[in-house]
Amino acid sequence: MHTSYVYLADDKPVQLAESWEPLALTGQSLIALPEVGPYAGVGVAARMRVIGIEVGTR
Repeated sequence: MHTSYVYLADDKPVQLAESWEPLALTGQSLIALPEVGPYAGVGVAARMRVIGIEVGTR
C-alpha cells in the first residue's frame, strides 16, 4: 500500500511524506488501508503494533 501525505500549516504545504506498507503483511488485517477503518489516521508504528510488528527507531 502506498500513501502520500501533504502536511499543511496556515493552509500552506510544509512537509511531504510517503509511506509504503507491504500488503503481504497488512492485506488481510484491519490496518490494510491507512485512512479507512478502526485505525484510520493512526501512525504507522501504532498500526503495525496492532498486527504484532514493532517498528524500530533506527
